Amino acid sequence: MTQRPDPRPEAARTALAEAMVRLVSYEEQSVKVAVSALCAEAGVSRPTFYRHFKSVDEVLAYAIQMRLESLTSSLPPDEDFHTAEPPEALVQIMTEVWRERPLYRQVLRPSSPYATAKQTAQSWVEEALAAELGADVRTNTRAVFAAGGVLAFLSMLVESDDLNDEGLRSIVEEFFSIMTTLAPKSN
Repeated sequence: MTQRPDPRPEAARTALAEAMVRLVSYEEQSVKVAVSALCAEAGVSRPTFYRHFKSVDEVLAYAIQMRLESLTSSLPPDEDFHTAEPPEALVQIMTEVWRERPLYRQVLRPSSPYATAKQTAQSWVEEALAAELGADVRTNTRAVFAAGGVLAFLSMLVESDDLNDEGLRSIVEEFFSIMTTLAPKSN
């Protein structure tokens, strides 16, 4: 008889991640969330927290990873990023980041206390660029510059509260134009 995996650990991790997103999304300033506040919001005990994570930063990194994986899996496959128009996938990513800007503000701000979560977002950007541009972001000067530009752009985007769909699309088009000028083209 095959034993089924216990669903409780994943449920606890997910509850903590979702609670973390709620807590950091309420804050205007970058504030470190206390373990006790996170546990209360998630409805789990401190021992459960420490069974799954070492820090609240690690929880936020996990939440960001879950969101980015979900977003990536919902994108249209294999769009060409070397066209005159921004690919719909890029528009979807930027729109989602802007809609969830209170969360991403906490991660991308220079004063963010969440270094692990920030590194998670940065690694995702670097891996996405490497895949789309056919370049190793760590060894290609233009790709390194492009990755830094993407993160700076996202930081600027999440600080803006007064965009409508048309304004967001215009910003994405401008961003895309700059990136296609700077980024290495795949062979």
